[in-house]
Amino acid sequence: CMERPGGPLRHPRSERDLGQLLRSLRQRGIGTVSFDGGEASLSPLLLPGIRMARSLGFVHVQLVTNGVRLASRAFVRSLTDAGLDRVNLSLHAVDSATSRAIYGADVYPRQRRALEELRLADPPLGLTMATVLVATNRASLGAILETAAAQRPEHMALIYCLPAHYGGHIANVALADLEDGEVLQVLEAFQEARPAQTLELRHFPFCQLPERLRPFVRARGQRAASGPPQRLLTALKPSNRRLCRGCARR
Repeated sequence: CMERPGGPLRHPRSERDLGQLLRSLRQRGIGTVSFDGGEASLSPLLLPGIRMARSLGFVHVQLVTNGVRLASRAFVRSLTDAGLDRVNLSLHAVDSATSRAIYGADVYPRQRRALEELRLADPPLGLTMATVLVATNRASLGAILETAAAQRPEHMALIYCLPAHYGGHIANVALADLEDGEVLQVLEAFQEARPAQTLELRHFPFCQLPERLRPFVRARGQRAASGPPQRLLTALKPSNRRLCRGCARR
């Protein structure tokens, strides 16, 4: 759980700190709290934090995780007993070699088991999924998206660039090159095969999207343009355009 009220990110170091932060957020009318990290499932503050969030009246309590610890049915049950109702699972690889390159270990078997445990959770947990697109997993992007979509998540996101403060293995891997159009062909094929599945594109440089995909793209918070149904969405904002020299010249 992090907060940036115009200053540096603040990580609670004790249950007291976490309680103060949660009360502050609730007093400001915030109804959803998300625990992330790092890997929040490793924190001893996670379960107490979920319980505190529920006692303070948060409507939704979410965990952002790589899913490795959620391969344990007992751990998933402890989360739901504490009051967790949503999981955002980060899935960046669906094969051993790519998993090792990104995470430093082959964690996909445990992520696959975690998805099974989440499907069986009682009470049910809302599931969203996110993938960071990097050079290492570009070749398997289609398989990653299909694996994620098969879980029938409420929402899917494909992220081109993570903010630097998130750190971790994934932030240190080279960005994928979009100029050859291979990634965009995968995205087109995915949307044609699964027209009902909304895939949000985050931090993609707009200037590298071909004309045929631009009608499906809008900035977050803006009204959808007329034309084809909005299926590919992007959270691109003017401040993100520094990621791309082409966009910076626009």
